[in-house]
Amino acid sequence: MKKRKTKKTGRSRAARKVFTYQGQKFASSAERDFAIYLDEHKIPWQYEPEKFDWEPPVKKYTPDFALMKKSGNKMYLEMKGYFRNEDRTKIKCFVHQYPEIDFRMVFLDASKPIYKSSPSSYGDWCDKLKIPWAENRIPENWMEELECIGKK
Repeated sequence: MKKRKTKKTGRSRAARKVFTYQGQKFASSAERDFAIYLDEHKIPWQYEPEKFDWEPPVKKYTPDFALMKKSGNKMYLEMKGYFRNEDRTKIKCFVHQYPEIDFRMVFLDASKPIYKSSPSSYGDWCDKLKIPWAENRIPENWMEELECIGKK
């Protein structure tokens, strides 16, 4: 039986590397490392907890992390190392279709150009769409909004 190759990596599904932390499987080492970071900062998290429909055409989008805010609402985070065009399209549609959701981006390197010769970076792209973004960690002003274990 021949293994199907994925569009994103060109590797077979069986060959795709799995990153695990506390029994949770992650799509990338960056996502796993971010979960460790959240635990170190005593921030409760859920990995890919909800799917949202977005269109056109109707597709599913699952943000990487959901964090509980002191207000009782959730803050959804998307981790990105490489920010592909199809990911930008999906996120742009998602934030326009769900303006009531607190959605934010965390990049490994927000200064990367959105394509090879682009003058715009990942951070610039988010600024243009008014999507809050950070690099590698949660900024202090976001941290103040979050429910943390052992803090009142």
